[in-house]
Amino acid sequence: METEYAYFSNVDEATPLDFGQFMARVRQIVPSISSSQNPHRFFLANGGTFSIEGGSLQGGHACLEAAFVETATPICRSPMQLIEYQYALRDIAVEALKGMTEEGECSLVQGNNDAYGHTYGQHESYDVNVARGICLFGWRAFLVMMLPALLLYHGLTSMWLLAIWILASIYLRIRRVFTRTTAGSVPHSLSNKWMGLCTFGVRLFQAPIVMMLWCNIQLFALWPYRKMLSSFFATRCVVDGAGYIDEAGRFWVSARSAQTNCVIGFGSYGRSRPIFRCDSWLRELCIGPGFSWKRYRGMFASRRRVEIAIGDSGLCDLSQYLKVGITSLVFDLAESNPDAVVPRLCRPIRALNTFAKDWMLLARVPDRNDCHWRACDVQNVFASAVRKMLEEASKAPDEAWRILEQWQFALNHLESSDDKSEPPRLLVGRIDWITKLWILEHLKRENASVDAKRKLDLRYHELSSHGYFGRVMDVVEIPKVISRRGLERARGNPPVDDPISIARSYLIREFSNSSSHLEMDRDTAQWYSNGQLRRIRFS
Repeated sequence: METEYAYFSNVDEATPLDFGQFMARVRQIVPSISSSQNPHRFFLANGGTFSIEGGSLQGGHACLEAAFVETATPICRSPMQLIEYQYALRDIAVEALKGMTEEGECSLVQGNNDAYGHTYGQHESYDVNVARGICLFGWRAFLVMMLPALLLYHGLTSMWLLAIWILASIYLRIRRVFTRTTAGSVPHSLSNKWMGLCTFGVRLFQAPIVMMLWCNIQLFALWPYRKMLSSFFATRCVVDGAGYIDEAGRFWVSARSAQTNCVIGFGSYGRSRPIFRCDSWLRELCIGPGFSWKRYRGMFASRRRVEIAIGDSGLCDLSQYLKVGITSLVFDLAESNPDAVVPRLCRPIRALNTFAKDWMLLARVPDRNDCHWRACDVQNVFASAVRKMLEEASKAPDEAWRILEQWQFALNHLESSDDKSEPPRLLVGRIDWITKLWILEHLKRENASVDAKRKLDLRYHELSSHGYFGRVMDVVEIPKVISRRGLERARGNPPVDDPISIARSYLIREFSNSSSHLEMDRDTAQWYSNGQLRRIRFS
């Protein structure tokens, strides 16, 4: 799971986060090391990573204007394990920021929208079957046909970047002669212009690859999941929605779900906002420098990771746990019983947009048999299908039954709201959009303005003593989903069943603070031991 956190300063809104100082504080909490390929990404000894999104260098120095701090958990084998690591990384980030400034001066915001309506938030990734049978053969055959275009792309990109580097070097030398600037100073705006030229060329050469991979995905990839689970994802927002208040003061269950416009695709190109996001597949083919046969061969695997990009970044333990847990169960359902009888809505994207704005839970949408369904009705059918799957399984995990029980608990109380559609009191503090709606009901009694409501929306997600969610939890007594023991274990240790995270953690603890010159990326690590260079590949 990847989670983005916005930075907010109460002293000066224009002051950016000093990411270098921030990571120095993180290293005091848990050992970490920067990536050799990306100096703005750090590997932690507990298996997670910290990075920035949307930042820019200041004169080439390590100080970075970070738009978002992003955390990524290690690979986890169960929903509870994943949520423990996600919360542990969040606690580390909050603790590191507190050590940088005085109390109340700045904070992190784990939200989904800023004051201008721009979206950010959270992505989950799951290991799934790319295709089977004839579809898998078609997927691989299309990849073979893409090989000449891939080689041409990497060749043209390398020449383009080399040409830009030569032109930039010549231009800067001439500029220094006539302006008498120092050799090391490069104006920030000037460096951005050269980077813009690099990006323009790479994007231009990349366009044919994007189109070919998009066609391959549309024809062959993830068909059982797209066919069976689109209805589930169209209605999942009633469980994991974080709520949103638009410029007119209207309340939505989920802003991110309301902006989804396709079932599968690339979220980084055009205005595409898919349910199944395949950007990582595109990066495997296009990331440089140079063409990698290893990454290309990896695309032929029958199982790969796919992102689900419609989930809200919420603060309620139960909502976050259910989001990952029920999605894992329905993926298992689609793989074990692809012929299960579940609703198949006519237009799942239109249904998703409708349910994301239906906080009263009254909207109905048609399926292919012209039956009309509410969001909770669809979720109940999937819950029943999962229950049948677990009953027929030879040995279902205990956690699967716990997830199913809590899923049914949430659905039962969502359906129990009265004719006035007041938020179910027992779900306050458990489901984010219900909690936010409950706070909003108290504001309505005071005839609050739209600005006050939108302030509530932003301050709800603030990770500080001033955050509205924290204040609600101070007065609402509900059992915790995540144990303190699990959080403490996740703060300092990698998952016991992930050998890559264990190996990476060992190297970071042993060599990050020595003269071994440890360098690490996602696939490899190298360091000096007794004067000899040692290399290992994580596989």
